[in-house]
Amino acid sequence: MQKPIDKQANNDGKRKRELTQWSNEHRAKYANSTLICKINGESLTVEKLQQLCLRIGIRSGDVIFLHSSLVSLGNLEIEDSQKALSHLVRSFQEVVGSKGTVIMPTFTYSFLDESWSGPEEPYDVENSRSKTGALTDYFRQLPDVIRSCHPTHSVAIWGNNKKYFSDIDDSTFGTASIFGKIHSANAKIVGLGVPIPSTFIH
Repeated sequence: MQKPIDKQANNDGKRKRELTQWSNEHRAKYANSTLICKINGESLTVEKLQQLCLRIGIRSGDVIFLHSSLVSLGNLEIEDSQKALSHLVRSFQEVVGSKGTVIMPTFTYSFLDESWSGPEEPYDVENSRSKTGALTDYFRQLPDVIRSCHPTHSVAIWGNNKKYFSDIDDSTFGTASIFGKIHSANAKIVGLGVPIPSTFIH
C-alpha cells in the first residue's frame, strides 16, 4: 500500500533546499557580511536578515509591503544611521530581486485638521516627511523610489511594478487604492519590529 504524501514535509524540504542554495550562492559575496547594527548586543548582518526573509517565505519576484519600527527591535547599537538604513533597504531589495517590488507606508497626517496630527499643512509628495518611521522616510528619498500622491496614506515604491502601484485613485481603501492593489496582487505583508502590521486590520 502506497504511503500518503506528506505535503507539509515536501514544502518544508523544498524551503530548506532553497535556503541552502541561496546561502551557497551568496556565501562568497557575503564572506564578511555587512553589519547593519547590533540588537541587544547581537550582530544583525545583511546575510542574516536575508536568510530570515527566506525563512518566513519571501521569494524572488515577490511584492512586499514592509512596516517597520526600528526602536521596537530592542537596544540598538548603530555606528552610522544612514549606512544602516541603506543596508536594511538593500537586504529586502536583493531578496525580492529585480522582478520584485518593495512598498513602504509613508503616511502623513498633517493634511488633516486634527489635534493629534500636528500643525495643519499641505501634503508635498517630494518633501513631506513620513510619519511611519525613519526607515520609510529614508526609503522615500532614494532616487529609484517613487511616492504615491495620496495626501494621508501615501506609500513609497521600488521595483518592477512601481508604476502600477503608484497609479491609484482618490480613495483611501477602495479597489483602486494602494491597499486594493496590494490585496489584489497577493502581496506579502512584512513587519520589521512590528509584530502585527495593522494597516489591513484597521
